[in-house]
Amino acid sequence: MSEIVLHGDVWVATVPILDIDPDYPVRVEIEGEPIALCRVGDEAFALNDICSHAYAHLSDGFVEEGQLYCPLHQGSFCVRTGKAIAAPCYDPVEAYKVLVKDRMVYVSKSSVVEQKGRRLKD
Repeated sequence: MSEIVLHGDVWVATVPILDIDPDYPVRVEIEGEPIALCRVGDEAFALNDICSHAYAHLSDGFVEEGQLYCPLHQGSFCVRTGKAIAAPCYDPVEAYKVLVKDRMVYVSKSSVVEQKGRRLKD
């Protein structure tokens, strides 16, 4: 994946925003981390792809009304913040900084590395 530097951060190119179906997330990997990309209108969002309740890829779920639903038990997370919204999910998933430039979705490399490091310390 290609990278650009903007605003003092390295941004990793993922997929064109129009390649993300508004109803279904897309799975990508950055720095070894699985990430679910979601689209709501003209905005893109990136969440850690692993459900905080049980091991399942959120990118195998669906998006509805700004929520990403886990395919395993249908718990949901806010696509903007990663906050758990519906049971059985109670713990949030990591949300990463996203930039859309020239219709390409970029994810902040530092936000991925920072969250990964924080998780490894816990």
